[in-house]
Amino acid sequence: MKNSILFQKTMLGPLELKNRFATPPMAIGYCDSDRLLGEREIAYYEARAKGGFALITSSAFAVTEGLCDYVVPIQCSMAVPGAQERLAKAVERIHKYGAKFVVQLLHPGRQAPSVINGGAQPLAPSAIAEDSPICEEPRELTNEEVKTIVKGFIDSAKKAYDAGANGVELHGAHGYLIYQFYAARANKRTDEYGGSFENRMRFIKEIADGINAIKPEGRSLSMRQNATDLFEGGMTLEEGIQVGNYLKDLGFDYINLSCGTYVNALMASEPAPMSEGCRSDWIKAYRDAVDLPISSVNHVKRPETALKLVEDGVLDVISLGRPSLADPEFVNKAAEGRSEAIFNCISCCACLDSCTVGPAKCSLNPVLGMEYLYNDETIKKDGNGRQVVVIGGGPGGMEAAIVAAKRGFKVTLIDSADKLGGSLIMASKATGKDKVSWALEGFSTALKDLGVEVKLNTEINKAEEIKALEPYAVILATGSKPIHPPIPGLDGDKVYLAHNLLKDGAELPKGQKIALVGSGMTGLECAEVLAEAGNKIVMYDMLDEIAKGANLPNKVAIMGILGKYGVEYKTEHKLEKVADSKVYFENLSTGETVADEADIVVLSLGVKPDKEQLEALEAGCDKVFLVGDCTGSGKIIEATASAFEVAWNL
Repeated sequence: MKNSILFQKTMLGPLELKNRFATPPMAIGYCDSDRLLGEREIAYYEARAKGGFALITSSAFAVTEGLCDYVVPIQCSMAVPGAQERLAKAVERIHKYGAKFVVQLLHPGRQAPSVINGGAQPLAPSAIAEDSPICEEPRELTNEEVKTIVKGFIDSAKKAYDAGANGVELHGAHGYLIYQFYAARANKRTDEYGGSFENRMRFIKEIADGINAIKPEGRSLSMRQNATDLFEGGMTLEEGIQVGNYLKDLGFDYINLSCGTYVNALMASEPAPMSEGCRSDWIKAYRDAVDLPISSVNHVKRPETALKLVEDGVLDVISLGRPSLADPEFVNKAAEGRSEAIFNCISCCACLDSCTVGPAKCSLNPVLGMEYLYNDETIKKDGNGRQVVVIGGGPGGMEAAIVAAKRGFKVTLIDSADKLGGSLIMASKATGKDKVSWALEGFSTALKDLGVEVKLNTEINKAEEIKALEPYAVILATGSKPIHPPIPGLDGDKVYLAHNLLKDGAELPKGQKIALVGSGMTGLECAEVLAEAGNKIVMYDMLDEIAKGANLPNKVAIMGILGKYGVEYKTEHKLEKVADSKVYFENLSTGETVADEADIVVLSLGVKPDKEQLEALEAGCDKVFLVGDCTGSGKIIEATASAFEVAWNL
């Protein structure tokens, strides 16, 4: 792997890259409040350049002011004073590691939320709203406004080049303004910017001609383009290829290929059930028809998958979005032949959930977006061999052990199970969730490399046991236990806990009619495992929506799978009792009691903190810290974040 074609120099248009790995543009939300690049975002890019990525593409910069310009609340702009100077600082820091830096430019058009644009109505080529519940009715751009935005793109590109950026990328994918001009479904104009294909491409042509006129030699101009929309009535692959060939004639150097709009946003975010390389068929068809180098994300999680895509002629450059968030050292580790040390993205989509309301965060990487505060220079290596005992080998416990060991503490990690992983193991059973096991390999390798002593099949329940280890500090990370409410009939031998059925080696029922009570993501994943084993599943929840509040892309994906198995859903049903092969519920919408037949009942009613060992630990050590689910947090992202904070500040 380390001597493969992935790590040889390659050309992406005029850019010579040291390897074939890039980070794509992502809405990370790290810019300063004045819409300028600040230390937080620069340090984020720098960490990935240091981690070996050959090409870093920025988050999208706005190109105008006062024309409903922004797509997310925390977004940089090239149209505000000081943008070029701040960008120059980022370029210098990234170039220090031999990486190239490309600046993406965007106008959102009809997909701009008015709430973050001072209440202004979104603008579009035509007054046609995107077919998505989150999109508003736009007004049609005037001809003069179109030309103002064209100038905004050109002026922004010049600032980027003058700041030393290696290239400029126009965001023409995902349903934003450039897409809206070239896609016939969104452009019904009757002036020179609408009608024929050439007229619909005029907006892009004017931008490209203006940028090419001022582009320095050796710099690139690229487009993020939809090859296809992947929904009925959307742009087809044939239309995407037509656009691609036109872009080639306009002088674009390479294409950053993508798909989807706000109609089917999950196609652009690739939830866990999608397989690695799931875009390959249409990417390859586009690449064979358009004679330009192609970069794209393609749900790649492992170096071996990246290598196959290059060898098969699918991609020239592999863009790693969420994997670069989870592990900025992905490329360096792969280049060293240490793929097992990579913290592989588990496709939980926590980053997507977080960046819709603020800065992006990651379940596996608590330092994401905080690289300017937590790094090799700021870590205090003052452990001096003092003993730290971590109880619990789930994500929180492993993270705490890793950080404490990096600080120089002697760390012992104790778990009552026969393998590390905790809740990660349970989360690895549904379709596509095998990615979780790859992440576990990264944790295990880090623990081994740092010399952490791991004791499995071991319990600490007495103060004397912890005293015998002579700890400086104890970190309790025992996670949580499933809720088993005192409801009549739940102590019967036909009642199971979803958590137990998702454990390694669990014996699954087959050919049974199962009432699965509780429809969070754990419940949905358990339903899939049971349905695949040949059972008939009916899911019940007391709320008015299945998996309410769960990550939408992953929820939609797994419910699509459950639909193929014929899984049924009943909401607003509150469990009352189990008796005589029947399950009794209160129908909360009518107040009536209803009874359904079931051979087996499976409970997935959430979890509660597991703090059974706390009293003994506190009696055996005066420094005891709780992290993860045993504090009541409940999510992997919260477990690793709390563990990092405790271990960093011991």
